[in-house]
Amino acid sequence: MKAILGGFDKKKRHYKIYQKKIAKLESKVLRKSKKDKERLSDISRSIAIDSLIKTTKFNPKTLENAQKVLDNHLFLMNNLDVIKFEDEIDWNYQHTASPNTYSLYMQCLNSVSLLCDAYHETNDRLYLYRSYQILLDWIHFNKTHKENNTFIWKDHPAANRVLNIIYFYSSASEVIGVDESIILELLVEHGNFLMDDGNYVENNHGIMMDRSLIILSIFLDKHVSSHAWFDKGKLRIKNAFYRDFSYKGVHLENSPGYHALIKNMYQAIIRFMKSQKLSLDPVVEAGIRRSNAYLGHIYRPNKKMPIIGDTQQGTKASIQKSFTSFHDPEAGITIFQDRGASHFKSTWLTFICGYSSKTHKHHDDLSTSLYYNGADVLVDSGRYNYDKNSEIRKYLISPKAHSTITVKGKNYSILPVAKNMDLIQTTGFYTNSAYDIVSGIHHAYKGIKLSRTVILLKPNIVLYIDQVKSEQQEPFQQIFNLAPNVEIKGINSREANAHTGNDDMKITQFIPVDKGLVVSADKDVPEAIISERFGQTTDTNQFVFEKQAKEATFLTALTLGSGIKELQDIQFDDQKQQLTVHKKNESIPIFI
Repeated sequence: MKAILGGFDKKKRHYKIYQKKIAKLESKVLRKSKKDKERLSDISRSIAIDSLIKTTKFNPKTLENAQKVLDNHLFLMNNLDVIKFEDEIDWNYQHTASPNTYSLYMQCLNSVSLLCDAYHETNDRLYLYRSYQILLDWIHFNKTHKENNTFIWKDHPAANRVLNIIYFYSSASEVIGVDESIILELLVEHGNFLMDDGNYVENNHGIMMDRSLIILSIFLDKHVSSHAWFDKGKLRIKNAFYRDFSYKGVHLENSPGYHALIKNMYQAIIRFMKSQKLSLDPVVEAGIRRSNAYLGHIYRPNKKMPIIGDTQQGTKASIQKSFTSFHDPEAGITIFQDRGASHFKSTWLTFICGYSSKTHKHHDDLSTSLYYNGADVLVDSGRYNYDKNSEIRKYLISPKAHSTITVKGKNYSILPVAKNMDLIQTTGFYTNSAYDIVSGIHHAYKGIKLSRTVILLKPNIVLYIDQVKSEQQEPFQQIFNLAPNVEIKGINSREANAHTGNDDMKITQFIPVDKGLVVSADKDVPEAIISERFGQTTDTNQFVFEKQAKEATFLTALTLGSGIKELQDIQFDDQKQQLTVHKKNESIPIFI
């Protein structure tokens, strides 16, 4: 398949070249196809292009990427490399850095959708010819390949392909010659795959499957299986809402990015069904509207999404920021907030402890993230990729990549929810105008019990009471995963000092520990790195305090700006579980 570039003054010659290549591919595919008596145009519903749910959206890079696809590249998705092929597309292509992710998106056929976007922007049929050529090439590969490629017929790719194929047919059927029997056979094959409960997964990929199954059933509304597809997709996607969202409207896959993704997915299918004079379910629709509120809490005051769990950095200027504190033990997330003189000068802190789904769960229990006065202070680690064999991925999901209390060199298992729900949980929360407090336990390490209480004395004093107990002497570590903008000034066993870019920062230990140290970025180890964008890492630093013990308490204050001088002392009565905070002009007793 030679790359075709040429100027638009040679369109007719290019069209003829594509037509010949397409005719050959159609012939190859038809020899491997079943002969269906039905015509796609007779059993399908005409759906307006603007009403369709698509995997791509026209943006400033669409035409640039579409031109690359004409030049024998393959577009996968916006955050991934556009892959160059010298001759024919290698549908078994293996990427060096993130093989699983690239293998999955290779099978989604998102280039088909991208080229349709380019056609609708330019009205140039060349994009449709190339789109059809790619689709036919994949169909022939699917019918003839002998390799064990598990990504070809998998939940996510199959669901995406349905959207892309319907978009292509709706765009091209009356513009270029398209063999309806090939498209119909392909769509029915996908419908049967998506319908089969044996292929269904109870996570966001399952929702993708049901969304595509509902759309396919509406598109092929006169097909014999249409009603069965519709009923199955609607039933499962309704059940998924009750399964995957907490009673407070938080998506339970442990990542704000996936909350936004799934909320948007439900909103899109609700809009699509309404455009076709259908409805999903009034209770589900109300619940999805309620889920919008969580985004107002979880976005930082600078309107950027935190890289908690498998989330990447992103900004949403239109977000309606909420500055009330938020607590959802079912989702394992607590958010402290204090509004400043402006949005950007506010305080925001998250605490993670517990989970109701293993999907996208990191080993991040008892961890915090912190933003204050226009700057990040403590950050989560991000996702990097989804390759379980990647050393960077292994590090980023581990306890040592988070601001938490942990055991040096040890990890714990993310077991099924029923097995860990009593071992890892948030145990208490209270908020008032002066302070917020949250507590959690973590007993999932073998022979070890950890607990943490976090208190925000508004706006700029954060207190940590970390209690550890083990069957034997262990090196316990209190880790502070610093934001890349934080400049380190120094550390010893008593205190650490830094500057956030806007304010001085001080961490003080009120009960002696053995040592304090700085861990600097090293991608090769790896350590002290985060991932704000897919496949990319950012260097940072960590403050780490360590104590060898069987039983110990870390009594720690993180103070910022004026809070450094404001805090005089803190005392903790272990018997009464009472904390006394001595500030310049007052003493505050707090029972934990």
